Amino acid sequence: MRLASMTLHRYGNYNAERICFDPTPGAVNLLLAPNSAGKSVLRNAFADLLFGIHNQTPMDFRFGYSGMRVMADIVLPDGTRTVFSRRKARGNAILGPDDLPLDPDFLPGLLRGRDRRLLERLFVLDTEALRRGGSDLLESGGDIASALLSAAGGIRQARALKLTLEQKRDALAPERRIAARPFYQALGRFLDARRRANAEMLRPDAWYRQEQECEALAERRRTMNAEAEAASVEIARFGTDPACAAMADAAWRGRGLASCASGRTQPGDRAAAGAGSSGTGHRDQARSRAPRSGSS
Repeated sequence: MRLASMTLHRYGNYNAERICFDPTPGAVNLLLAPNSAGKSVLRNAFADLLFGIHNQTPMDFRFGYSGMRVMADIVLPDGTRTVFSRRKARGNAILGPDDLPLDPDFLPGLLRGRDRRLLERLFVLDTEALRRGGSDLLESGGDIASALLSAAGGIRQARALKLTLEQKRDALAPERRIAARPFYQALGRFLDARRRANAEMLRPDAWYRQEQECEALAERRRTMNAEAEAASVEIARFGTDPACAAMADAAWRGRGLASCASGRTQPGDRAAAGAGSSGTGHRDQARSRAPRSGSS
């Protein structure tokens, strides 16, 4: 099996990223990127693709578990190509190009008993693996360790140096926790700060939910603005149309007469009647100020 491409959806720091490789037999593919660009994420994605995505994988730190998927385009031993993927879901089913589950023996038949641990031991070399390997060499105390250390730089007192460092470590931070030691005081402050940071951290699902709410509110605002603009146009047309103005004048007059006849004229009705067309209002005020015939 040779890898032609790998695609990551909402996995780690990748939203939708496709990386192509040269599947020619004997070809060596180099992927160069700066620190924290996601090289370890790609390595972990390849292992998850082959052996399954863990239920509590840490690769949800940006997008959460929803939509997490790893897909690969591979060349089979007989030279044919196929596409398969694995989603973050119960059962970790292997899906084909049509998103239907493949035969459960599809990958085991290609891997022939190889597991994740063997893959990482043979092909994974990172900072943590180097430290672990160096510790294993020193703890073994064999001739191979001494020979390797001597060949590397002539360090013949590595064991004595290790013991000295361990003594200094125990003096600063003994295995038994002592609150008065500066190390444990700093550790307490660090753990407290980390707890506060975790409590204030916005999880991907909460961020996504808030983003959807903001989009819904923005759409509602656009709709209301459009309705307000349409109402403004209608109001402007209403004010310039003589027929509409006459109808409004008649409506306000009829409302005022009805209120006077019922004896229940409300302050709002008076204000509304006075807010009619300006010409009509002036005429009504002139009539009210003119002396009635026969009055003293």
